[in-house]
Parts: sequence; C-alpha cells; structure tokens
Amino acid sequence: MLAILPLNGMNTTLNNNYTFNLRWDYVLHSLAFIPLFPLLYFVSKDRVQRKLLFALGIVIFTEGIQYLLPYRTFNLNDLAANGFGLIIGISLLFTINKNKIYKHE
Repeated sequence: MLAILPLNGMNTTLNNNYTFNLRWDYVLHSLAFIPLFPLLYFVSKDRVQRKLLFALGIVIFTEGIQYLLPYRTFNLNDLAANGFGLIIGISLLFTINKNKIYKHE
C-alpha cells in the first residue's frame, strides 16, 4: 500500500539517509518483504511453488506499479531490495521448518 502513496520522491531526505553505506529506504524495502512468504506459506493451501510465484509477483507488482504513477519513481534497486527481503523470508522459513516445507502441502 505504501508503494502507491506519494510519500517519497527522488529529492527527499529519506533517500539521503544511510546506515552501513545502505540507504534506509532499501533496508526498509527488504524488511517489509521478509514476512511475505512465511505468511503466504501458513495462510494459503496452494503448493509451495505456486506460493513462490505469487510472492514474486507481489514483489514485482509493488515496484512496477510505481512506473505508472506520476508521483512515484520506479527504481531497480528498490525492486532488488524487495526481492532480497523475500529471499530472507524464504530462507528463514526453510531454516526453521527444515524438512517440513513440502510436507505442509
């Protein structure tokens, strides 16, 4: 939802804040997408592969919709940060559940 609100542009202060040489907005993009796959995993009864495709679609759509909005800016780095958050969420779920991933289907 925040992806379509006019909250941030190219010259605002959020884009100029860094932690460990990473822009805060990239860190926030990653953090926002960490819970996506674990939530889909436990809520949906679809196969794991289908959940992965749906989560990837959400990641792409969330940044892609900004390309069409005049008050937002599409950024490949944001898309990469979204994907990185998704990968972290998937990795955490696989690490915690180990062999139970495919038994959940």
